Amino acid sequence: MKKTILATTLALGLGVTGFAAGQDAEASSYNLNKEELAYTAQNNPEALNASALHQGSYDYNFDHKNFNYDFESDGTNYAWAYQINGNAQAEVQVQEQSAAPAVKEDTQTVEQNNYTYTEEVQQPAQNTQAAPAVQEVEQPSAPAPQTTQSTGGSTKSQFLAAGGTEAMWNSIVLPESSGNPNAVSPNGYQGLGQTKESWGTGSVAQQTSGMLNYAQERYGSIDAAIQFREANNWW
Repeated sequence: MKKTILATTLALGLGVTGFAAGQDAEASSYNLNKEELAYTAQNNPEALNASALHQGSYDYNFDHKNFNYDFESDGTNYAWAYQINGNAQAEVQVQEQSAAPAVKEDTQTVEQNNYTYTEEVQQPAQNTQAAPAVQEVEQPSAPAPQTTQSTGGSTKSQFLAAGGTEAMWNSIVLPESSGNPNAVSPNGYQGLGQTKESWGTGSVAQQTSGMLNYAQERYGSIDAAIQFREANNWW
């Protein structure tokens, strides 16, 4: 909580007559302690309201730490007051124009002991919680449908298990279809060995068997088929 004194009302204790016992110093002999009077005015006004500063008339006016203080008496009635001086007001106005408030403040005016101060109450920040960000989860794309039956394992392992050879895989299958049992050429040739025969659309085992029979029937052996493929880029 922050308190800022803006202005004081004039004449605290107006109409009080008489003086404290033993207080008979004249104005000429009174030692004016500005710092002490300023502190008493802002922190212990009751002491100033209880009696005049000294007997007789006086009129003291001085500035101390951005405030102007005034103490006066006509010998019977006495009064005192203080307020922000002109330089302090100018500084406050410049600060108010240049510094934007960090939080909204409510100003309440309170009157106490005939002088006025403002009490600025800082409002607590509202506890707001941001909605949790929605996490987007990328769904895996559906695998392309396969038209060839699978008996488990990689295409090459199925090919070798069905009787194909390593040399046949490297010299015929990879150049023809890149090892894809579902490969279809623009001319309509299908499967591992790229054929238009029915075995070109069967399982890997069926395609392997078809390729072995084709090599034997057309070239007489697998080795002969491999040699022809390497020499002509087709078989």
